[in-house]
Amino acid sequence: GLGTAMLGSLLLLWRANWLLPMRPTHAFGSGDWVLIADVQNRTGEMLFDHSLDAALDIAMSSSKHVNVLPLARLHASLQRLGKPKHAAVDTALALEVASRDGLRAVLACGIERRGDGYLLSAQVIELPSRQMVLRESVAAPQRENVLEALDKLAARVRQRLGEPVNKGDSQGTPLALASSASLDALKLFAQSIRLHPSVGDEGDELLRRAIALDANFAMAMAALASRLAQSSKRERRVQAESLYAQALALPNRLSTRERLRLYPLIDDARFKREEAANGYKAYLAQYPNDTWAWFRLGWTQMAPLKRPDQAVEAFRRVVEIDPGDASALTNLATCYNSMRQFAEALASYERAFALSPELLLGLHVNGEYGSVLVKLGRVDEARAAFEKMISAPDLMHQARGRRSLAFLLMYLGRYREAIGELGQAIEINQRHHQPLSIFRDHLIRAGAHLSLGATDAARRDLRLVDTWITKLSLGPEWLSRVVKARARLGDVAEVRRLTGLLAAAVGHAHTDTAIGRSLSEDSGHLDLAQAELDLAQGRAASAVAHMAAAAERLSPELVLGLSARALHAAGRLEEAGAKYGQLLKTMPFGYEEQEDGVAAQVALAGIHEQMGRVAEARALYEQLRMQWKDGDADLVLLRRLRARLKAIDP
Repeated sequence: GLGTAMLGSLLLLWRANWLLPMRPTHAFGSGDWVLIADVQNRTGEMLFDHSLDAALDIAMSSSKHVNVLPLARLHASLQRLGKPKHAAVDTALALEVASRDGLRAVLACGIERRGDGYLLSAQVIELPSRQMVLRESVAAPQRENVLEALDKLAARVRQRLGEPVNKGDSQGTPLALASSASLDALKLFAQSIRLHPSVGDEGDELLRRAIALDANFAMAMAALASRLAQSSKRERRVQAESLYAQALALPNRLSTRERLRLYPLIDDARFKREEAANGYKAYLAQYPNDTWAWFRLGWTQMAPLKRPDQAVEAFRRVVEIDPGDASALTNLATCYNSMRQFAEALASYERAFALSPELLLGLHVNGEYGSVLVKLGRVDEARAAFEKMISAPDLMHQARGRRSLAFLLMYLGRYREAIGELGQAIEINQRHHQPLSIFRDHLIRAGAHLSLGATDAARRDLRLVDTWITKLSLGPEWLSRVVKARARLGDVAEVRRLTGLLAAAVGHAHTDTAIGRSLSEDSGHLDLAQAELDLAQGRAASAVAHMAAAAERLSPELVLGLSARALHAAGRLEEAGAKYGQLLKTMPFGYEEQEDGVAAQVALAGIHEQMGRVAEARALYEQLRMQWKDGDADLVLLRRLRARLKAIDP
């Protein structure tokens, strides 16, 4: 071993560097991946547990050349091996994972005491041969030099794997600056990133403590901001934006790669989705194998920008790089659903659930999966999926499952049962303090009451909706739905008041809102509200104009129903019928616009009658009558279609 005297003779760092004679190091290719095992801490000093794991990952990931297996992908691989996803990953387990997943190599590092100082070592073990292809070590004379030594160790490993000298991404930013000089802060950071954002309070608190230890820990600020930005609550997203700004104000405390990641994240947090998509593309031009960025690009195109065809390409790229990414597969399914490719959607869901069965109970996945089953006519299977959600131990899952079941019951014409399910969802959300969900469930229940002709009950729910409007600061996408409910009741004064609130919310990012909101859609929702007001006041031509403007910004399922109603009111029957027909092809299910589809079916049948197309009218009436064969007898539309069928066939 090295003696204290030898260490003392070094100015700062001593490096022992030797090639193994077995064979030369192989350069990595663009598709090669390395898995970093946990740093083996043989010093007995707990401070190095996890802190060096995070630091090493940051140092290795700064490369454009070496692809480091992301933590999320490692967790998924561990679960497929039947291991806890937070299991300690020693060299043996790392090799098992790498071998199973077809990775190129494992990087195994360690730290031990040498005299008064420390020795950090690294070895790269190539797969499938499991031969060691390189070994490096760097010494640190004291604890304060450990991060500097680790930085040098990582740089040399990257270069030995083929990275050109001075082509690393960090542009010379020392690891202690690109991360934190505080090992305590790094340890907290490492512990936090192992927790999924859904484990909100615990992960958030770890990051807040890390920032308290190092007020310039920009990566911890960015990580905390990313967690907060995923919330629908205004207060958390305001905090996220502030933290993002603080991180960017410390450019010397971030690597080039981290700065480039932050720009689209900030745009996403501000609901500037076009800018965010362009930012992800710019990042991917530099780091084309980063599944995180492909996933974010796909989600931004899928959800807020409503471009499922483009999102499909991004999610396919994720799956090409990581065939085990079940979340990308569920989002692929969502895209196929939007594109009406239901068989492909179901196949993608089944692949995802085979990899991660727990995804069936995902808060957003469960309802969308059930929607695909309904569209394929597999209603009993959809109900079973929703009932699994209701049986979950978590309250949020139970409430979401009851809402999904309520939509299914309404689809079957059983509105009274649906009202009961929504009541239970409201009670659960009240216990769990979910104001936006309570608001939404009351709004859905108001529509259910209205479908039964129970206008007083509908108004009671809408008064409760109004109380939440005063407590929350809602985005236009929610207020436009309240406008529609009030307009259906003929409450013109309320429609006018709500339209004013909606207009004031246009362009404001700091609202209680859906996470898929895009500011570019806001003016479209205002056009929707103004069209509802026009129709309520008998101004059909003005409503048609507003709907033409809304259609330029909003997805078809949001605009087709009202567009058709406006054209219908203006006497433009053929055009109205075409719009109703388009809406029926979108098959809305599982959200508020579901009711527009039912109304469109009856309205289109009525237009066919007026135009003398009795057979077409009869077919539409019969189709809904069969769908609602067990429906509530006093449903307004069911009574109407039965009357029309009797008139057609007396």
